[in-house]
Amino acid sequence: MTTLRAILSLCRLALLPSVWSNCLAGWWLGGGGHTHLVPVILTGATLACLGASFLNDAFDAEYDQQHHPKRPIPAGHIAGQTVWAWALGWLAGAALVFLYVGKTAGTVGLVLIVLIILQNAVHRWFQAWPCLAGICRFLLYLLGSSIAVRGITGWAIWSGLALGVFVTGINWFRNWREHPEKAQSWPLLLTSTPVLLAFIINAGSYRLSACLLALVLTVWVTFSLRRADWFSRRKPVLAAAWLFPGIVLVDWLALANAPKELSLFFIALFLATLFLQQVQGEFSAASR
Repeated sequence: MTTLRAILSLCRLALLPSVWSNCLAGWWLGGGGHTHLVPVILTGATLACLGASFLNDAFDAEYDQQHHPKRPIPAGHIAGQTVWAWALGWLAGAALVFLYVGKTAGTVGLVLIVLIILQNAVHRWFQAWPCLAGICRFLLYLLGSSIAVRGITGWAIWSGLALGVFVTGINWFRNWREHPEKAQSWPLLLTSTPVLLAFIINAGSYRLSACLLALVLTVWVTFSLRRADWFSRRKPVLAAAWLFPGIVLVDWLALANAPKELSLFFIALFLATLFLQQVQGEFSAASR
């Protein structure tokens, strides 16, 4: 593995499309507008995501030495100190971008960065770490909404909370990585939260669109569980990998009134997530 390939492995590029969709959903729910700030906030979110990815390997270097020796640091393809420097550099860059955007974005962005550091520091021993991951995704909604014409709205808050609960449910499966025989199905209840919210907040002409998008999300969750052979062999990490692209579908569901062009962009982000997961070999790795 070359240094470049090691860096690409550390980047976890499959995370980025869903990070962008989170921000875009929050922006639209905040009223849209101020389109010149959209690329800026997406840049900040991208830097924060890359920082989180590098930080994950930096904190897990000792664990990976025993359990994942092919990861870049234990395999000797890149020095641990270098990964720490990259991680902190990405996060510092994200903080500067958020502060440049404005006071609200700066405040939310700094809280996001603190939680990213906390999540990566405790996720090996703090079983409730998926809640922190869910809160981080919720904050991406607030970041997107903060640059919109109406600012952070109730729609953005409630939809962001539903997305956060969905992400918490997905990540909870990873707690059973070492003991799949102990895996339980209750986190699946959390993945139903966006569908329930869609039926509550969408009325009139939006109800049909919300029902159709809720059906799409439900079909994907069911398909993911079947691909993960969840109902017979209980592979929690593989289930989490297949459910992960559903984050983009949750964002799409939150935008039941979005124009066709934006909907097509969300479809593209969903497909990009699947493609990048295949490139990274997440499905094959999780199935072992």
